[in-house]
Amino acid sequence: MSILLVKAFRNLVSEKDNELIVVYAHFHKMIEQEQDAVRNATLIVIEQVKKKTSFMHTDVSVVLATTKCTKMNIETLMTSTECMHIYLESKTVSDHFSF
Repeated sequence: MSILLVKAFRNLVSEKDNELIVVYAHFHKMIEQEQDAVRNATLIVIEQVKKKTSFMHTDVSVVLATTKCTKMNIETLMTSTECMHIYLESKTVSDHFSF
């Protein structure tokens, strides 16, 4: 069996066996087709990841804008609460001193 294998490789290298040459060429063509299929599948996945990443970027931008708005609302509420506290403190002090 190994002698036949060695003979086949010798014929392939020497390019004397036309049938082996045709089979070898077909083998290489099939490999190229598989490479093309893998390349195309990879490009499709890359495009899908790109779209999903774009959607995620949009979602993150919306969350960031909402967070900034919430922060501003909290700061406004804190300022208003502080003003109310100062006002109520002043009323309490003035109520104690009014006769």
